[in-house]
Amino acid sequence: MNSKLKSVGKIFLFSIGLASIPALGLAADEAEVSLKDDRRSIEELRQNIPPEIRAENDALKESLALLGEVKKSPQEHREKFDRKMREMREKKRKERQKTRQEFSKNERTKRDKFLKELKSSREDFVKRNVDKDKRKEFYDSQDSKRKEYFDQERDARKEFESTARQQEQDFNAEYREKSEEFRKELKAYTDRYNDWKKQMKEKEREAKEAAAKKK
Repeated sequence: MNSKLKSVGKIFLFSIGLASIPALGLAADEAEVSLKDDRRSIEELRQNIPPEIRAENDALKESLALLGEVKKSPQEHREKFDRKMREMREKKRKERQKTRQEFSKNERTKRDKFLKELKSSREDFVKRNVDKDKRKEFYDSQDSKRKEYFDQERDARKEFESTARQQEQDFNAEYREKSEEFRKELKAYTDRYNDWKKQMKEKEREAKEAAAKKK
C-alpha cells in the first residue's frame, strides 16, 4: 500500500509540474521535450495505480491545471478543490463501511454455520448409548473445536481491523499531501491573480483618463 501511495504522490507532483512549465520561462522546444518526458514518466507510474485512484488523481490534476491560467478567483478554485476532496473522502468512507459490513456479514454466516454443525453433532451424539469416557472425549473435542474456531475468528478480526487502520492512515497521508500541494499552488496563483487584478484596474484607470482627455 505504501508503494502505491508513493506512486500516487509522484504522479500528483508530476501533474503539477506539467501545469507550471509555461510559468518557468522555458523555450517552446525545451518545454515540449520536458512535457514529453514527464508525460512518459507519468504513464509508466500510472500502470501501477488502481483505476479508481487514477480517476481521483485525474480529477484533482484538472483542478491544479486550472491554476496555470488566471481566470477565476482563488476562492472559486479553493471551493472546487475542497468539494472534490470532500467527495473523495466520502467515497472512501462508504467503501470502508461497505467492506466492514461485508466482512461482518461473512463472519456471522461462518460462525452460524459452525455452531449449527456443532449442535447437530451433539444432537446425533446424545442419541447414542456411549460410556462415560467416550462422552467426555466427545465434549472435550467439541470444546477444543469451539476454542480453535473463535481463536481463528478473533485473529481474522484483528487482521481486518489492522488492515483497515493502515488503509485509513495511507488515505489520510495522501489527502494531506494533495491538500498541501494545492495550498502551495493556490498561494502562487493568488499572487498572480492579485497582480492581474492590479493590472486590470490600472488599465481601467488609464482608459478613463484617456477618455476624459478626449472630451
